[in-house]
Amino acid sequence: MSRHVQLGLLTVTLLVFTAYTAWVVHAIGYLTVFKHAFSMPGSLQVYVDLALCCTLALAWIWQDMRRRGQPLVYFFAISILTLALGSIGPLTYLIERASRGVNAASHEIA
Repeated sequence: MSRHVQLGLLTVTLLVFTAYTAWVVHAIGYLTVFKHAFSMPGSLQVYVDLALCCTLALAWIWQDMRRRGQPLVYFFAISILTLALGSIGPLTYLIERASRGVNAASHEIA
């Protein structure tokens, strides 16, 4: 997949998901999202699964940023974004990475 297609798909995904997240938070409130996540075992399972996926994504981002020589402060910004908004953090990182010409499937410059 070309870098431009990859960047376009990531950007559309981020924009649509961010809009949906903003709508949900506006409709029910930020803390209510977490209240509902812990209200039933099925909801909790989805929340724990998201937390595990975000943790794995942050571990990969940490290694990738170190390999690419990115500043540590940028990792902390992505981490805070991930902790606050879930997959929006890793999506933002992938967009930044693709915009710099790094193929998302490799460690090489495209």
